[in-house]
Amino acid sequence: MRLALAVLAALALAAPARAQDAVPAVGGGSFNAAPLLEPGVTYRDTLLLGEYLYYAVPLESGQRLHVQVRVPGVDKATWERSQDAFAINLHTPQREQLDTPVVEDVAGNGSTGPAGVTDANVDELLRWDFFGPVTEPFQAAAEDANEYAGAGTWYVSLTSVRANDRDTVAELPVELTLDADGEPVPEEPDPTPEPTATPTPAATPAPDAGGDGGPSPGALLGAGVAGLAVGLVASRALRRR
Repeated sequence: MRLALAVLAALALAAPARAQDAVPAVGGGSFNAAPLLEPGVTYRDTLLLGEYLYYAVPLESGQRLHVQVRVPGVDKATWERSQDAFAINLHTPQREQLDTPVVEDVAGNGSTGPAGVTDANVDELLRWDFFGPVTEPFQAAAEDANEYAGAGTWYVSLTSVRANDRDTVAELPVELTLDADGEPVPEEPDPTPEPTATPTPAATPAPDAGGDGGPSPGALLGAGVAGLAVGLVASRALRRR
């Protein structure tokens, strides 16, 4: 009896400890409101029916996004009542949604809700674990004609929709871990521009004494002598009077 009570007490203590491992988070309703999550930390949130939740994580060149999502503590009836389509989407730093977010599938469930959920396998199937594409160096990503797949802030969005019953109010508990997998690759430095020679300003030529720019010094001297002679002649003529 005492052993059974001890086991029950240990289980009771272990359950809240497992829940406390995940850090509370509030996903944003848009890209601008997406919280920046710390890589490798497990967060918990609540996804309402018909809602989109966005989360952000930084990636450097050469890294890929590792996504782990769980829907814990949900039975088959709750799962089926809560959604017709559950999806995990990846978005590039330019907010483009990847058509193929799952490059390497670890859990085997892909990026959408699994089919054939039963009470026996609900905890096993309601978990996703996959890797996205490797980010490219900035120059290669900028030249890519398809979606931008370079370094920057990447986004993960969760959604749960039910097409035939919009009046249903339901919520799903989710646990989310985003991690940056791989070592960063150094970016190629920008090419150094070739130095251009500064043109030397042309020297201003000195005035030509004998050119057309004005009278020469000899001409000025001759004009002065002639004026002096005219003045002497006029002075003598006045004296004779």
